[in-house]
Amino acid sequence: MADLFLIDDQAEVLASYTQILTGALPDLQITTFSSAEAALESLKSTEPDLILADVALPGMSGWDLCREIRSRIPDRHLPLVLITGVRTRPEDKIRGLEAGAELYLTKPVDPGELVAQVKAMLRLKSLEDELREEKRTLEQRVRQQAIDLLETESQFQMLYQSLSIGMYRSTPDGEVLLANDALAHMLGYDSADELLSRNLNDGIYEPGYDRSAFLRRLEAEGRIQGLESIWRRRDGTEIYVRESAWARRDEKGAILSIDGTVEDITREREIRTELENERLLFRSGPMVVFRWRAGEDSIPVDYVSPNVESIYGYSVQEFLEGNLGYKELIHPEDRQRVEKEVAAYVEQNRPSFNQRYRLRDKQGSYHWVHDLTAVVRDRQGRVSSYVGFITDITEMMEISRELEKKDVLIRQVFEQAMEGIIVTDEAGTISEWSHGMETITGLGAEEVQGRPIWEIQARFVPRKQQSPRLEDRIRKEIEGILQTGEFKHFNPAAIFPLQST
Repeated sequence: MADLFLIDDQAEVLASYTQILTGALPDLQITTFSSAEAALESLKSTEPDLILADVALPGMSGWDLCREIRSRIPDRHLPLVLITGVRTRPEDKIRGLEAGAELYLTKPVDPGELVAQVKAMLRLKSLEDELREEKRTLEQRVRQQAIDLLETESQFQMLYQSLSIGMYRSTPDGEVLLANDALAHMLGYDSADELLSRNLNDGIYEPGYDRSAFLRRLEAEGRIQGLESIWRRRDGTEIYVRESAWARRDEKGAILSIDGTVEDITREREIRTELENERLLFRSGPMVVFRWRAGEDSIPVDYVSPNVESIYGYSVQEFLEGNLGYKELIHPEDRQRVEKEVAAYVEQNRPSFNQRYRLRDKQGSYHWVHDLTAVVRDRQGRVSSYVGFITDITEMMEISRELEKKDVLIRQVFEQAMEGIIVTDEAGTISEWSHGMETITGLGAEEVQGRPIWEIQARFVPRKQQSPRLEDRIRKEIEGILQTGEFKHFNPAAIFPLQST
């Protein structure tokens, strides 16, 4: 629905025009005024889509009305149509058009022309309103895009500088156009601004690095991903880096600049070297690593280190293909004990445990092994697998058995010897008291064990030879024997021979 202001000082003219226009345009809302001043007052609160005004109005003329309206709303278009008398001169029309009128109608106005001109002016107003709205929307969009662009640029700069990975933009000749602080710090500079004054080709790459080959590849492929090389820091130290780069080209395909990312992988390379050394140890060292799946009776193996073949004769494939379970390799006399121990350790929620048992090699011989097992649990705390570090201790067990045999023999000699034998620790405290000493002194082992030897020795000195410093003198003598390791026969009271071993 459109609004129209109709201004004329003759009531019959207002009534006639209103009847003509509402008859042809029923949706048109018409407000009539008898003076320009009244219309201007209403214009303060209501802005119509079209104004039809007589030129010869009392007080303010139609021309003056046009000029006043244009001065009040210079940024908006409000169509103005002036209606003049029969004797309108050309200069009067020029005056009206210069004042801001779009059209002149001459009285008496033909009803058809009046309706047609009003329709045309309203369509023009509608189109101009649409254009104005589109312009306003476009201007808002442009302003918002400008704001978004500034925000995006700011966010880009914040992101660019906050990334822990080094980033740069350079010319093909190596001149740094853009860099972030991460790259600057990686190369030993205080800030990106300091790095911008450098050329990447000037001492950044280690001497053996062919940067020209990098550029040729970038020219051909447009992109390089994950290239590892050695770069030099500001202080001359070298670091390993992983570089990815993209070529930015002009419309002719020539490279304008290079965008790149740089990661310091020095520590990663060290870890990789350490892992390779560990793998080498597993391949050739004495310890075999197994990983067993939990919950299956045969104790299936889903990982075993390659050195299993050189130590026990089995290939890795025999285990991983499921042809060989770990349980069948354990000595039959040890299996039940091993299973019970594992169940008990798991029940105790132990993260790891140690076991010893016998393991059969491919030739059928059994080896004593020490098994350090780590328990692997899932997020619910259930045991998912075990990782065992198996070491052959057969030789150690044989030595241990030989030592046990010798210990038995020594114990037999100790118990059966008629001579008195005393064993003390480094501090002179008695730990062993032979049967011979019991016979000589009349003191049982339980009476003397854990007591200083000089205290027992002093008991057997005749009363007339005793003195307050006797025990101290005996102690010093015996301590000298213990410290030097030299065998001495000490018999201050000539009561019994005393030997320290």
